[in-house]
Amino acid sequence: MLPPSVVLPPVPSEPGIDIPAAPYFFLDICSGAHSPLASAAQRRGIPALAIDVLINVDHDLCNVIFFERLLRLAFSGKVRFGHGSPPCCEYSLLKLLPGPGPAPCRSPEHLNGFPWNDAAANERVESSRLILTRTILLLHAVYQAGGHVCLEQPRNAMSWLEPATQGFLLDISADLVVVAACAFSMDFKKHWMFATSWRAMQALQSVCARPKDFHQPFAGQISSSGQFVSRETAEFPEPLAASYVELMDPLFPSKVRATAFSLQAALSSVPALPYDSFPRASQDGGGIYSVPDWATPQPGVSDSFKSLRADLRALLLQWRVPMRLRQFVADRHAQPLFSEPEVQQLRRCWESWFRSKGFSEGVDWSVDSGQPYALRALALLAKSLQDRDVALWPALQQGVPAGVAGDIPASNTFIPVPHSRNDMDDADFQICSGNWPGAEQHPELLDKMIQAEVSAGYLECIESLEEARRRWPHVAVGKANIVQVVGRKPRLIIDPTVSGSNFSLNPVVWQRIADFLDDQMCFKATPPGTSIRPGSRLLSVRHVDIHSLDDLRLVRATGKRLWARIADPTTAKRKLSLASRQFLLFWKAWCLRPQTFRPLSLPPFQPDVTLAADARTQGTVVGIGGWLAFHGQQRVWFSESFQVSEFQSLGIPVSDDANLDIVSYETLAQIALVVAFASVCTGGRLRVAIPSWTDNSGTEAACAKLFTTASPLCYFAQRLATLAWNTCVTLDTSHIAGCHNESADWLSRWDGSEELPAVFLPDLRVRCRLPALWEGEKDVRVFPPDAQLSWQPPCCSVLP
Repeated sequence: MLPPSVVLPPVPSEPGIDIPAAPYFFLDICSGAHSPLASAAQRRGIPALAIDVLINVDHDLCNVIFFERLLRLAFSGKVRFGHGSPPCCEYSLLKLLPGPGPAPCRSPEHLNGFPWNDAAANERVESSRLILTRTILLLHAVYQAGGHVCLEQPRNAMSWLEPATQGFLLDISADLVVVAACAFSMDFKKHWMFATSWRAMQALQSVCARPKDFHQPFAGQISSSGQFVSRETAEFPEPLAASYVELMDPLFPSKVRATAFSLQAALSSVPALPYDSFPRASQDGGGIYSVPDWATPQPGVSDSFKSLRADLRALLLQWRVPMRLRQFVADRHAQPLFSEPEVQQLRRCWESWFRSKGFSEGVDWSVDSGQPYALRALALLAKSLQDRDVALWPALQQGVPAGVAGDIPASNTFIPVPHSRNDMDDADFQICSGNWPGAEQHPELLDKMIQAEVSAGYLECIESLEEARRRWPHVAVGKANIVQVVGRKPRLIIDPTVSGSNFSLNPVVWQRIADFLDDQMCFKATPPGTSIRPGSRLLSVRHVDIHSLDDLRLVRATGKRLWARIADPTTAKRKLSLASRQFLLFWKAWCLRPQTFRPLSLPPFQPDVTLAADARTQGTVVGIGGWLAFHGQQRVWFSESFQVSEFQSLGIPVSDDANLDIVSYETLAQIALVVAFASVCTGGRLRVAIPSWTDNSGTEAACAKLFTTASPLCYFAQRLATLAWNTCVTLDTSHIAGCHNESADWLSRWDGSEELPAVFLPDLRVRCRLPALWEGEKDVRVFPPDAQLSWQPPCCSVLP
């Protein structure tokens, strides 16, 4: 039983009128004590929900339970417009000015806090970043669910420099609207900035052109209320709030009388997802025999845990474990969820179940050092369930096999592949003489981190390389590196670099591969179409080790490209193509950003839209064209022409004769369809599945799988996949006969001067230039254009 002192956090009770049936409403995050925007919205008959800790102490964005409730509301699709004004106090440049006032805790050069910060200052750094980041995550959720959003901060606040903010601006293609306080009856030299997806907000743009000393100073000034004047200027004046709400008014065509309501009422208006609704899980990554959904027994499989489940459920309910777990999470308890007597009682339930299955011996609950699991008990469980992975538990008890000194035991749960002999020699290993730059540049930190690993028992000191070779038959010396990420502790990694490298061979080259090899399996010359250097040694192909020319016959050819492992003794480094570097930089930028939430429970929306695209090639010229039409509306269209050299300059290995890569260019036309749809459809950031037409079967297959190893089509499929993730728009591509795709075909051949058909209006053309298609350019603009910023708005191009 839970002790009497353990109580669940109460559900906040807020005054207000319950929300009417299924309206859309305005969400005002960090609204301020007087909620000027929410109040102005309510006066216009727009349902508005104001969130601020100054209104209700339970509105604490730092509280994960409250944040998750608000996140569910943001993803519900009920929020038509979301606004966020997180506190800018700790991001204000005014704190860096000399004079009275609280000391700063960060600067543009030290966004993560000054090195000399004390614990209290570091807490201000972390809490301010947490509130800013969670506000952005909530706005991003509203945007993904189909609403429009706006983030407000002072024009030159340091918060605009945060990676989360920069990524948010790119995701929504933000308009950065600078607003002068004096334009709305506030006599201060102050500018706000609204980063918004709602283009109508451009009407608020204004810049104060008056002399520097024309307005009242407020930096370091104390008001009659005893607060800093700079804090009071953070509240929007009533004229600005009225103008703001007037601009977003078209998003709320249906007005209601009941406009004030509670968070609980808003959450209750979100319909619950029925248990049997789609999507439902059907497979997981646990192998061909694994099933993720055990809500009901699988066909032909007995419910082995039926009696045990009843016993455990009775105990858990008796101990009120679900409520205890909720309380533990809320209070961030570090102690175990179950007490030692409870653990013993749970074990007795398991032992009774084992006896019912015919296992008379006792259960060994011992836990070996170096890991937290009762491996022998788990092995007995696997045996009772007749688990096919019989080698897992002995392998874990002996130590996790790395696959270096021998093959990792087969799990028997994945599709088997031909067994590879594992005879190794010194060509498989490399002795590195130095470390990566991240470690070389910080020798003192490297030594400190190495000593910490040795003291913890994770590393063992070896006196010399000769001693290591006496102890082990094969030795590789890897490179150390120190990974330093902003806001996190440095991390030591060891890269056990080996000399082997993977190459892909097409079937034609494979048939002649023996002509390029000597008896030692070293290449005498470079096979055509590869970058294999003479002197490199062939180690294995398709997981089959190659020791002689006769072994080549052991490789089963399937007509597809074959992956070969080749040792190149001339270099320890690999040159990456420009396209590979771009993709790695994309991953780097993605990893450094705070990760946004994606609602897996929402099925893709399928709008009533028709799309078609086509491509044509002639010599070195590539043309693409396409259109999309919503029911009852004019067609939006695109038409572009490129030179093959433009693709080659991006590192894409296309042929000089464009006709040879027509499938790739047809896929490029489908990429342009996604760009066109996302640029004109206000729901383009929803998880949308749009049906498109193509008259090329290869493109249809590439769009369906979003993966291929065929070059250069793989570059275009990769771009389509990353674009689909960024825009949340996927294509449901189907084949259409070429004779029925005349409109898209005509657009792909349009020369820019010929008269357009009546269905294609010039004003509805979407430009799909190559940078926008390939680099994913986002339209982040400043209004007015001559507004002065002390920081640079983000550019999404990842080109060096």
